[in-house]
Amino acid sequence: MNSVSYRLLILVPVLLLSSALFPQNKIDSLKKVLQHAKNDTATVGSINILTYNLYMNSDKEEIPVFIDSAIRVAERTNYYRGNIKARFIAGNIYKNSGQIDKAKLYLTGALPLCIKSKDAQDHFKINHTLALCLTDEGNYKQASEYFFTALRYAEEGGNKTQIANAYGGLGNLYSSQGDFVKAISNQQKALKYRIELNDKMRMSFSYVNLAGAYRSLNKFDSAQYYFNKALVIQTAEKNTEGQAYSYAGIGSIYLQKNAPEAAIDYFKRAYSLVENSNDAEIKSGLFNSLGETYRQLKDPDKAIDFLNKAVEFNLTTNKLPRLKESYLGLSKAYRDKKDFEKAYDYFQKYSELKDTLYSSEVGKKISSMEYNYQIEQDKKIAQLENEKIQFRHEEEVKKQKLILGAALAILFVVSVFSVFIFRQYKAKKAANLVIHDQKTEIEKQHNELEEKQKEIVDSIRYAKRIQQTLMPTEKYISKKLNDLIK
Repeated sequence: MNSVSYRLLILVPVLLLSSALFPQNKIDSLKKVLQHAKNDTATVGSINILTYNLYMNSDKEEIPVFIDSAIRVAERTNYYRGNIKARFIAGNIYKNSGQIDKAKLYLTGALPLCIKSKDAQDHFKINHTLALCLTDEGNYKQASEYFFTALRYAEEGGNKTQIANAYGGLGNLYSSQGDFVKAISNQQKALKYRIELNDKMRMSFSYVNLAGAYRSLNKFDSAQYYFNKALVIQTAEKNTEGQAYSYAGIGSIYLQKNAPEAAIDYFKRAYSLVENSNDAEIKSGLFNSLGETYRQLKDPDKAIDFLNKAVEFNLTTNKLPRLKESYLGLSKAYRDKKDFEKAYDYFQKYSELKDTLYSSEVGKKISSMEYNYQIEQDKKIAQLENEKIQFRHEEEVKKQKLILGAALAILFVVSVFSVFIFRQYKAKKAANLVIHDQKTEIEKQHNELEEKQKEIVDSIRYAKRIQQTLMPTEKYISKKLNDLIK
């Protein structure tokens, strides 16, 4: 890293810490460093950080210089992601300040760079921010295209925070179109992911958006429930702008219930929290709401005063849906004053803007985008099912192969064992034959021996008989002895 870039990186935290006290010194110091900074990725990253910090500290006059510097350096170094980030920061800054055309210019310039970076998160950030810009100006047809594109990239990247943000944006888009059932469905999808992530602040955004949709359906109990849930989180997190949205929402419930006295209390609470804020969205909405409240309180002059402030805000920030509400409120207020000419003029403006925002072509396009997205989702589901079936089939084939292999192994073992047993059997049989022959021979010899023994005994007996025949008897001998003695 070159020495100038290193000095720039060292300078970043110092400038961030001193920005509140010495904004001009910070800008001058950064300019001097940038004059000599070389083209590298570190320079781009540092400028991007400082640009965002300048915006957060309300130093907006020098922001374009730094944005363009970051983009130029990124282009020279072919640093796609740094270029995308610079354009993303610029898009958000200009969007939040109501300069939608400038925001779109920077963001659309980032789209071809996203193709080169091949990063799903880059694709999501640019497409999603473009969708928000187009929603603000009431171009719902194109907004829907970018929202669904952003959702696809969020799902591709598996980023649950981005998936939730895409569903939340689609929910707000459907609310702007008056399709509150679809709005609730998408907000609930967003809320599911945010609860999973335990993202408290974004959960409160979902609660506010759900409450707004239920309020539009005149389901006031549900709306109040969700506004209160949001308020608990926003109060705990000390998020004043979030609290303002919730107070304004509760006030709008009382306004729809024809209870302007209760409504104005909540609107004033909301306004006190954002009086010095740069949030054009909440301010223009509050001015419209205060205008309608004073109209219901039979004070058309105050109503007109607030509604004119709302018109000025909405024209500056190009928030056409809010502007439509302002025109309708002014038409009613002038009608209450019996100034029918002005009432008619503002009603004409309201009608023309309404026709632009709610053209049938736009509705068809959003439905078409949703249908195409659903088809893609169905294809993905079908593909996953086919993959599961294929996987199960492959597993079954593997299982069958394993069983067959095991069976063959067992058969082989049995065969080998059978051969061994057969050989043992043959050997035993042969041995038995030998033993049998030996036994037969022994028996034969034994019989022959018995025969010879019998012959010998018989001969002895025969000789004994002969001997006994030839020898005198004991009686004869005894008689002869007696005769001799005498």
